[in-house]
Amino acid sequence: LTFSVLWRFSPGSAAPSGLSLAAGVAVADALSDLGVPGIALKWPNDILRDARKAGGILIEMLPGTNGAVAAVIGIGLTVKLPAGFTVDSELGAADLSDGSFGPLVRDVLLARLLVRLAGVLDEFTAGGFAALRARWLARAAFVGEPVRLMGDAQPPIEGVFAGADDDGAALIETGAATLRVLSGDLSLRKRA
Repeated sequence: LTFSVLWRFSPGSAAPSGLSLAAGVAVADALSDLGVPGIALKWPNDILRDARKAGGILIEMLPGTNGAVAAVIGIGLTVKLPAGFTVDSELGAADLSDGSFGPLVRDVLLARLLVRLAGVLDEFTAGGFAALRARWLARAAFVGEPVRLMGDAQPPIEGVFAGADDDGAALIETGAATLRVLSGDLSLRKRA
């Protein structure tokens, strides 16, 4: 199931830091409403089910008129993997319809996602990611675990994942300091 939603922020609003994390809260809440177990959120934009990737969120910011900003929020979820599908990646792949909790109907899923997304975006507009941070942390994957933060054209950062701050930045405890990182691809560090 893939879809995109356009959300307009009011003129003069600050840059919407943490928007992908906020959207993740809406997705996790919708899946919980439908009885899907084992959902976690991987910073900054992955949806996990039983520690395997079941979906993701992409945000595209658009300049608006009169200083207003708009965001296109793209969400993709794997409702059902093909029979016999295998994956050799570290996180692997998961679907949302393994039958352990009943059938998952795409139309019902989309409706629930849109309802939850509208509510979360209203909260985000009023209070930023800080208003949703506790709900995100309750579902955050890898908190307290050793991680490697990979970024474009920079050396990896290794440390312990401490969650996200009020702006949605990842917090990585390196032993020497707690680093605040706004972008990157978070992955668990392999143990020897």
